[in-house]
Amino acid sequence: MLRRSLKENFIFVLMIVGILIIVSIQSFLVWEFLNFTKKEIPALKQISEQQSAQYSLDRFMDARIANAKDQALIYLTENAMEQYLKTEFEISDDFKSFKILEAQKISETQFRFIVQINKENEIDYFVEAITLTEILDIYYIDLVEMAG
Repeated sequence: MLRRSLKENFIFVLMIVGILIIVSIQSFLVWEFLNFTKKEIPALKQISEQQSAQYSLDRFMDARIANAKDQALIYLTENAMEQYLKTEFEISDDFKSFKILEAQKISETQFRFIVQINKENEIDYFVEAITLTEILDIYYIDLVEMAG
């Protein structure tokens, strides 16, 4: 009888230890998940926002290279349109290609890209700092400045 009681107690203790181990593992996994979301989710959000801004920039630059002035103008905000009308930058010229040299988030709704624009002769190029602003989840060109 004493033997049976010890056996039952041993099984009961093993069950309790098993439950404690499972609870400890679950607590650790919840803690890891919360730490992951605090660190990784904002970083992933910024990457997604930058890709969205870069997509708009790519479409704008593709239109400029294709000399599709009307299509390029679609991507301008009122501020950039005023710059364009004051001839502070060109929409189309003898552009052949472009290369993004740098990307920087400057506020919650703005990114600045440093873009090298190569001319048709493949020798001449110039660099522009192009600021994009998010309006209703879409990025638009808000400021174009000659760099350097």
